[in-house]
Amino acid sequence: MDEMLQIVKNVTVFVLLFSIVSNLFAKSKYEKYFDLVQGVILIILVMMPLFSWITGEDFIDGLLRDNMSKAEEQFREDELRLIGGQELKMIGEQREQMLQDGFGLDGREADE
Repeated sequence: MDEMLQIVKNVTVFVLLFSIVSNLFAKSKYEKYFDLVQGVILIILVMMPLFSWITGEDFIDGLLRDNMSKAEEQFREDELRLIGGQELKMIGEQREQMLQDGFGLDGREADE
C-alpha cells in the first residue's frame, strides 16, 4: 500500500511541476513537444513499479531456480541413458584400446 501511495505522490508532483513549466512555454511552437515528453515521463513513472517487480531479485531467482532444476533433470535423464546404453561401453572400449596402444590417460603417448 505504501508503494501505491508513493506512486501517486510522484505522479502528482510531476504533473504539478510539468504544468508550471508548460505554462511558461504556453503558445509556443514547442508546446506539443513538452506534451509528448510529459506523456512519456508519466508512463515511465506509472510503469516503474512493474519494472522493479520484473527485475526484482525474487522474480529472477525464481526463474533461475526453475531453469536450473529443468537442466539438472535433463542432465540426469541423459546420464541414465548413457549408463544403460552403448555409448558408455564404446567409451570404455576406446579407453582400453588407447591404454593397450601405449597412450596415457591424457591422450599423449606414454614415455618408454
